[in-house]
Formats: sequence, C-alpha cells, structure tokens
Amino acid sequence: MRRVALLVLVLASACGVPEQLMRISVRVTPTLLWEHDVSVMLESDEGSTEEGCSRFFPFSRLDVPAQGSATFDVLQAETRGPSGEPRCFRVNWNNRSMLAFGPVLHDVKLPAFAVWPGGRDPNADAATLPTLRQITFPTTPETYLSPAEDEYDVFKPRHFVEFIDDRGDLAWRLFEADATGAMLARGGRATANFDGTLLEGRPGTLRAGSFTAGRTYVTDSLGRPLEMAFEHRIFENELRVGESGEEFRPASRGVKCVGYTSTCPFTDGSFAVVEVNRNNLLFELEATHVERVLVRGLWATADTATLNFDYTDSEGVERHIRVPLTAQERGVHRNGGYGPARVDLTVFTSQWMERPRLWLADVEGDAVRIDRLAEVSFFQTRF
Repeated sequence: MRRVALLVLVLASACGVPEQLMRISVRVTPTLLWEHDVSVMLESDEGSTEEGCSRFFPFSRLDVPAQGSATFDVLQAETRGPSGEPRCFRVNWNNRSMLAFGPVLHDVKLPAFAVWPGGRDPNADAATLPTLRQITFPTTPETYLSPAEDEYDVFKPRHFVEFIDDRGDLAWRLFEADATGAMLARGGRATANFDGTLLEGRPGTLRAGSFTAGRTYVTDSLGRPLEMAFEHRIFENELRVGESGEEFRPASRGVKCVGYTSTCPFTDGSFAVVEVNRNNLLFELEATHVERVLVRGLWATADTATLNFDYTDSEGVERHIRVPLTAQERGVHRNGGYGPARVDLTVFTSQWMERPRLWLADVEGDAVRIDRLAEVSFFQTRF
C-alpha cells in the first residue's frame, strides 16, 4: 500500500519569544495511516553567493510524531554565515525528498512536500533500465509540493539524470530540454538515452529526479512583505551502470595543457571540478578525427555568449567552432532554484582537430574568463 506523508514546515515566533530567536515548528501529516515518527534533518549552508546556495551541513535532527509537531529555536545570528551572507536552509528526508528555502529573516510558512516513510512510492521508487543505455522513471506529480502562500514564479517539476562515477564525482547531468535532446518527458514518464562515454567506461550510479522552485512573500512582525525563495527536490532510486571498452576512453586522456607543468587536470579522467581563472585552455592533442567533445562541469560569468574551439585541421587550416551559451542556454542547465548553472555540453564535431583551444566569449566576441571546469573529453571517430 502506498503511504505518502506531507511534511509541513512552519516557522513561527511564539508570543513572548524574543525577536532575535525564531521558533521553527515541523509538522508531519500522513495522507494515509502512519503511526511512527518521521525523522528529518534541518541543514544550512555557510551563506549563499551570487550563484546560489553553497554546500549544506547538518544543523539539527527532529523526530516528528505523526499527527503532531516538533519545534526548536534558531537564533537570528544563525541565519547568516561567517561572512554575513544569508544562509540557505533545507529540510532533508533521507536524501530523497528535500525542501530548501531562504533567506530566513522573519516568520515564514513553507509549502508541504511529500515523503514516503511507509515504504516504496510508485512515483519515486520506479526508475528502471530497460536497456544498458536507457533509463526511464515516472515524472513527479505537481501535488508532491503543495502551493505556498502568495507564491509566484513557480515552475512545474523539471526532470534530470545525474551520472555519478565510482569515486563519487558528478560526471554528467542530463536535463529535460537540454540541447542534446537525450531526455523526453511525456505521458507520466521520463526517458533518457546515454552511453558509456558519459562515465568514460567507468562503473557508476544513475540518479534520476526532479525539482521545482518558486518564490513567495512572507510578512515580518510589522506586516511588511519580504521575499523568500523555495525549492523542492526528489530523487528516484539509484541504479548501477557501467560499460567498459576502449571506445569509451577519450583520445585526449592524459594530453597536456599549455601552462600546466604537471598532469593536466582537465584530461586526467577525474571529474572533480577545478578552479581555472583563465581566458583559454590549449590542449596539446595530436591530429585526431574527433567525433564529439564532452565539456564537463563548466562555470562562467553571466556575460558568456558562446563557447569556442579554435583548432587546426588535417591540412593545416585554422578552423573554428562556435556554440551558443547565452543566459537562456545556461538557464536550461540551472540546477533548481538555488544551484548554480553548471554546464555539461556535448559538441558534435566530426572534424580533424589538432591543438584545440577552448575559450568563451561575450556578445562582442571578447574573451570571458573560465571560472571552473571539470574535464574536456575529445572522443575519436570510430570509422
């Protein structure tokens, strides 16, 4: 029997509580009979940035009784990080259903979101692999997040698939409506196609899910409206994958980058994100017929308009590839309402390429600094 609970989080300052002390009340309302406590974790980050929330850390755990509530107090000083930036908060149920919100300035009331302590949920535990190169899972019902008071700019659940390698690094993230067209959501199910190049032949885990985000107005103790953002995220059951084979190893593995004296961190096979802070990256790749390039974990400034490759072809002629990367394209890759717009981009080339140079440009064609990057993988054409 399906058992789904709705978690309602209410932040309220009780009568007589000092203004610098906020009382947080968590209430669990099962939609079907559920007699046990539901354990949730309240988390906070170290302070939001212009990119969104930073990494979350445990703040307090609550065991919430069914048909009841549990409360705890948060000092106003705890709502800001060490640098004074407002913290993001998140209520996390088993790393499966999470509601993030902030900034917490005064009393707020968050929307309810679904949890399923009673067992497997048909909408959150039904991801399968019909083939070695395809994942399918149910789309998230909009009712899994109830409307917030005075909400606006709320979009419907948007679906994604994350590829995590055996070292725990995020190798790739597919989004509904991204440029690859690899994911299609309709008729209550989402389907995504992939192959071993996304993990470069390593074993790993697929983690499908969805998020929806919006904004709401709350009022302070003087009745003044304040804006607060929220995001609900659901993760499906994890699936193990892994295709081995030389065809999944990029031709660029181990290739040197100009300006890096040791191993190039963008061709070493690690998907960990690295600080770049350069205007371009030059790869010492020998002449290779490249079928496609995977650009992983790219962050850049808001001024970026194109991603560019300059290279020499087999006849020694200088060639150029320009890929649009405007705010709209980057918005497709935004990881929810709080996450920064990490870009995982596939560039189909089918070209002879030698010593390719990666750089970003603004609308005027001037170079834009590459902030961070995980890996650039050049895959050889298999004739």
